[in-house]
Amino acid sequence: MISESDSEDEIELSPETEELLNTTENGVDPAEFGKRHWPYAFNYITHYPVENATNDDQLAALEFLERFMSELPCADCGEDMQLYLQRHHPKLQNRCSFFKWLWKFRNCVNRKLGQKELSLDEAIRVHCSPSNSNLKSDLSISPITWLLIGVLIGSTLYAVYCASQEKAKKNKPLTE
Repeated sequence: MISESDSEDEIELSPETEELLNTTENGVDPAEFGKRHWPYAFNYITHYPVENATNDDQLAALEFLERFMSELPCADCGEDMQLYLQRHHPKLQNRCSFFKWLWKFRNCVNRKLGQKELSLDEAIRVHCSPSNSNLKSDLSISPITWLLIGVLIGSTLYAVYCASQEKAKKNKPLTE
């Protein structure tokens, strides 16, 4: 349990909490980091220009990779990425070249960790599919909702039409 002493600078941690914080170099399990951050990195690329990335786009991508590298949960991971960046400069001309570069980097990491490598087709299906929960919009609307919206709009338009007809009847002069 965390308890605060009189000084705000001193916080005592229980032995269990301290052990939890010290289980990895910075308290983050690399496996859990990967589950969350690989989709994040590939999602970044889905917003990268399809063709002809500008110098600004490429600089932003390099800054993204630097931030990604700085967030890695262990020193070995950061050193490995730095070495990979030096040996295999990121291909940032367009979305496809950037995606392929990150896919190759991910497979290099997977190989080192003894995990399954993805084919390019698998990587595209996993990271670019609209059904991928990492990319799915929270604003998706079910067909029933669309139907209800349509009924609401239709009934509102009908009410406005009826009101305008009533008003037109009242304002129409009587002719004999």
